[in-house]
Amino acid sequence: MRLLLPLLLLLVVGCSSSGPTSLRLPAGPDVTVRGTIVEIDREPMAVDSDGVITLRTDERNVNVYIPVQVSMCEAEGLDRFPALAAGASIEVRGQSLAGGGVRPCRSDEHYLRLLGE
Repeated sequence: MRLLLPLLLLLVVGCSSSGPTSLRLPAGPDVTVRGTIVEIDREPMAVDSDGVITLRTDERNVNVYIPVQVSMCEAEGLDRFPALAAGASIEVRGQSLAGGGVRPCRSDEHYLRLLGE
């Protein structure tokens, strides 16, 4: 019985914690970032995680997280994600995330726009 209680606690805590690929990041204010695409990682989308655009801005690099189910998002322009390539200039408006990232999705004021069109 002494061993059973710690094991149950470990199981409950383990099941309630979120891993690094969790989509449950704290909500922050909406932000707009503009810059040049340095890298695009679409591989996480194959396992139901966000695709990631690394964007070089004037201040720093910013990760833009594109949800795997873009059809569930209200943001405009996410359908362009598959055709984007490094070197393109974009502007993104979305929710700021812990760690400095941005996720365009939850609002019809969010967007991903290709600059120079």
